[in-house]
Amino acid sequence: MITLVAILCHSLTGIPEPVCLDEVVPTPLMAAGKADDPLPMPFTWASCSVSGQQIVADWVLEHPIYRSWQLKAWRCVPGQYVASKRA
Repeated sequence: MITLVAILCHSLTGIPEPVCLDEVVPTPLMAAGKADDPLPMPFTWASCSVSGQQIVADWVLEHPIYRSWQLKAWRCVPGQYVASKRA
């Protein structure tokens, strides 16, 4: 299993360093389980490498909370990834 992770940063007024977090991005191959706990389906390294950036970009646009955040990076992580909320 490969997990797609987005690193998002936001500059806050009065804070010199941007606040960053890492978020697991659901992929099209994830089936709906519970709303916050999708059932992972096979997502290969090749598919992540080829289409990961577009999946992350689409996901950010679909979530208004992140529209003012800057996508700093994205990465493919082997296995299940637990977001730390601090990148």
